[in-house]
Amino acid sequence: MKIRKILFSTLFIILCIGMLNYCSGESEKEKSNVCLDFTYNKKNYSIEVEKLAEENNINIEDYPYYLIAKESQTSSSILIYYSQKRLVGLKDSVYSAYRINGSELAFRIKVDSNGSVSGRSVNLSKSYFMVYYDTFIATNHDIFSGKTVAYNKNHGYEYNSSQESEKSCDDVMRVTNETIVYEKAAVNYNEITTLASGNIVKRIAYSVNTVNGHTWDKVVLSNGTEGYVFADNLEIVTGYENINFEYNKKNYNVYFSPSQYGIDIEDYPYYLIVKESQTSSSILIYYSQKRLVGSKDPVYSANRINGSELAFRIKIDSDGSVSGRSANLSKAYIMVYYDTFIATNQDIFSGKTVAYNKNHGYEYNSSQESEKSCDDVVKIINETIVYEKAAVNYNEIMTLASGA
Repeated sequence: MKIRKILFSTLFIILCIGMLNYCSGESEKEKSNVCLDFTYNKKNYSIEVEKLAEENNINIEDYPYYLIAKESQTSSSILIYYSQKRLVGLKDSVYSAYRINGSELAFRIKVDSNGSVSGRSVNLSKSYFMVYYDTFIATNHDIFSGKTVAYNKNHGYEYNSSQESEKSCDDVMRVTNETIVYEKAAVNYNEITTLASGNIVKRIAYSVNTVNGHTWDKVVLSNGTEGYVFADNLEIVTGYENINFEYNKKNYNVYFSPSQYGIDIEDYPYYLIVKESQTSSSILIYYSQKRLVGSKDPVYSANRINGSELAFRIKIDSDGSVSGRSANLSKAYIMVYYDTFIATNQDIFSGKTVAYNKNHGYEYNSSQESEKSCDDVVKIINETIVYEKAAVNYNEIMTLASGA
């Protein structure tokens, strides 16, 4: 009898444990289902978007952008749109509304005022859909109309930079695939710029976080702007030169590889940094084998700088991306206006007048000269230039002929 009681007790315990595991499993399954929670008109909504997406053979993680709006100004139903790409608005010329691009939309959920889901649509083919100011409810990203924010991010994932892993580094990285630079390490935050393959950036932290199915690195662009990119779009490189300068309250640090063009940068000791034009925000860096010389333009407040000796040019856009590199230039001259000049590592003369003063580059320090005094009479073997300081980017005093 005692043995039978023990057996029944054991079976009961096993059955209870099984039920607990089953419930726990169900609980975990329910817990893993992604819900979209939001409040509208003093009601709390919780929509099982992952489950609804799966029923329509959609992986909700492939659609990171969403917008929630009333169906119309007179309707009490709510529409939830999911998109693979960032939504963009166009201000309507008649109504107080924005036309939101609809070609990228892949999933729409309709929620009635009682909270029930009354409709789902997949692979929408709308050219746009209208969102009035008073029908907008929420979005998880800033929706722009040109450079103006049509609807501000007021919902969704909030990135916390204090949770980043502290993996500092100082690596020169090349972009291997066209990649977007984000202001924070999550795709629902604003894009700073898009870097073409081949761009060079400085990586200051690696594997800072894993969000949206991607591992993120923190980088600094050529104009000093910090941002985040997908780690798998970068690779470490070596052998790159760099030039640092300040312009418009930004610290630029531009990397380039002259060897790609068969150029040894030491053969090009003179450089000039200018704005591309008076109206452009792009910057051009010119390298030259010979000292640059100016000629005052008879019409404009500018100097024509001899361009025949220029061999290398780098173009940096205002967003910090390097958009162009040119070698073996054959320009007769380049026009440098007084208000487009940024920096040079030499005095650029126009006749006997300095057109643009040296304000950058190597600074010679005579106190560091080795004290090897002598009093020798020497003959000049080859024609040579006498410089005011022991560096070619300083002014020339005269040229001595061979035999002098």
